[in-house]
Amino acid sequence: MTLPTFGPNVSGAPASTLDHHGDKGPVFFDDVVSTEPRKREKKPVVVPEPLKRVRVLRPFQVVYKGDVFLPDSVAEVPESLADNWILNQWVEQVAGEILPPKRRTR
Repeated sequence: MTLPTFGPNVSGAPASTLDHHGDKGPVFFDDVVSTEPRKREKKPVVVPEPLKRVRVLRPFQVVYKGDVFLPDSVAEVPESLADNWILNQWVEQVAGEILPPKRRTR
């Protein structure tokens, strides 16, 4: 039985016994598995930005995450976005508690 080779065909073996990745060179066990323990990657903790309630002013409409908010509707958006909208005078801040997210209905 002829074992497949992983380099150029210098042995004279028929091409049918060669691996289809023959031009990649040899693969050693040390290349795949290391004897040293892997270092844990620290993933940064993502803290969600606080929400702010705003009312859309006439004649504007705004969009957040695909939801369109028409004039006089109230939107709950991240503070940075709300501050930008307030700066551009598209919305005004609404006092009150943040409501839980609405459940979508069919």
